[in-house]
Amino acid sequence: MPFCNIRIVKEVIADDPEGKKTSIARAVKDAIRAATGLGESDVWVVFEEVAARDWYVGGDERRGHAGEQVRRGIVPPDGRSLRSAPSEFAPP
Repeated sequence: MPFCNIRIVKEVIADDPEGKKTSIARAVKDAIRAATGLGESDVWVVFEEVAARDWYVGGDERRGHAGEQVRRGIVPPDGRSLRSAPSEFAPP
């Protein structure tokens, strides 16, 4: 039975935490079911919300602290990923 533990920056889902977690969980569950053929109740998804001030990304000071990234708009609080941020801040 797959158990998916998803850690996410709390501020990224702050505008609709339950709706966003439901959407993410459904997509993860559907992907695992499609790949494995398991039943819906066989896939478990759990979320751990982490405050942005406690989330660090790699050792690059320019991108290091997620709280700073959210504050500066590099990682928008609306749930977009770094891939939608300006290319100079995108992950390698």
